[in-house]
Amino acid sequence: METSELLKKVRRIEIKTRGLSRNIFAGQYHSAFKGRGMAFSEVREYQYGDDIRDIDWNVTARYVRPYVKVFEEERELTVMLLIDVSGSRDFGSVNVMKKEVITEIAATLAFSAIQNKDKIGVVFFSDKIEKFIPPQKGKKHILYIIRELIDFHPEETRTDISQVLKYLTNAIKKRCTAFLISDFIDKEGFKDALTEALGDAVSFNEQNASGESVNCATIVNGLVASQVDLILANATAPLQAAASATADIPVLGTAVTDYASALEIDNWTGTVGGNISGTSDLAPLDQQAAVLQELFPDAKTVGLLYCSAESNSKYQVDMIRGYLEQAGLTCEEYAFTDTNDVASVTQKACDSSDVIYIPTDNTAASNTEAIANVVLPAGVPVIAGEEGICQGCGVATLSISYYDLGYATGKMAVKILTGEADISTMPVEYAPQVTKKYNAANCETLGVTVPDDYAAIEG
Repeated sequence: METSELLKKVRRIEIKTRGLSRNIFAGQYHSAFKGRGMAFSEVREYQYGDDIRDIDWNVTARYVRPYVKVFEEERELTVMLLIDVSGSRDFGSVNVMKKEVITEIAATLAFSAIQNKDKIGVVFFSDKIEKFIPPQKGKKHILYIIRELIDFHPEETRTDISQVLKYLTNAIKKRCTAFLISDFIDKEGFKDALTEALGDAVSFNEQNASGESVNCATIVNGLVASQVDLILANATAPLQAAASATADIPVLGTAVTDYASALEIDNWTGTVGGNISGTSDLAPLDQQAAVLQELFPDAKTVGLLYCSAESNSKYQVDMIRGYLEQAGLTCEEYAFTDTNDVASVTQKACDSSDVIYIPTDNTAASNTEAIANVVLPAGVPVIAGEEGICQGCGVATLSISYYDLGYATGKMAVKILTGEADISTMPVEYAPQVTKKYNAANCETLGVTVPDDYAAIEG
């Protein structure tokens, strides 16, 4: 787009949205500050509903009718705009494109934010994080955001909303007000595989357990009662609930790290049997061990850091320990029980290890900042089992595509629904490909040099 045309569009949107922010949206979101403000603003007449503690008795006596003191609300908020820039935004009605509507909504919220002296930041996303604009104040910053909204060209066309939500929680550590602006056309690999093969013959009944095991059981029992043809269980808890609820309906798990631990199978052969199979989000542990050796060939001792309450983590630690010890490395386990002892256990691991390995571990994933605060000053690098942990405290990892994993699960579902395969004999499958990735910031801090075939973790 020509510079002059771009400036005209920016100016037009500025005029329109600035007016909207002043008249419609101003003051519609509030600070997290609880209670009345501390800074005195004005005195006005008492209105129904005012707190009697705010009455100014001196002014009330002077005018013989009640007056109250008004205090300004203290606020220093961060407002984040999560903007969907996938290919579906390039459609719309006869008169206006989705892209233009998104731009106007975002600009209105941005001007409302600066009127309230708040910081405003933006994340552009498709099925990956396309661009991150850190929160700042000022009109100049707003105009830059508008220009990017108009003229930004994404690298990808698909949408993955889960990616941007995960990124937001990692990038913004403090409380903020977030606005997700999207058409919510979020393609999933599992659905894509089924609809490509079966078209309109397949329908989906999506239920969200909101992370509660009790909800998993209730949802699965409802699906069993509805006599669905197949159940997809996303993660370990839903898989366990489905396994308990039915022995007849085919159940496919996905994003389950270790089926043997999840289903308490002693002699694991790679196949669950019965009515259960699926895919695992575990990157090959032998290749993870190879990454550690490749980056740190002089390392002698490896600390295996994980949460003892997570059986999947213990399984990974036991497996990779075998690969590392076979290569001549000395391994020592350092298990924390919960969030409270993460820092202390990590410090013990740093004191006795050349390199630390952290498996795919939920507790570690939620405490990457605490781990980073220990390992980085100590100068001990971390090889992580998955990208989220690596982004927080690691230097390198093997990353999988959850879209590809879902697509592989969908292809398994097609075979089951069409009678092409018997689920009882279908082995658990893994992500079709993995990517070597590194954390550029942590590598620079620790002086770690990575080969050219490693891709930098974005964001």
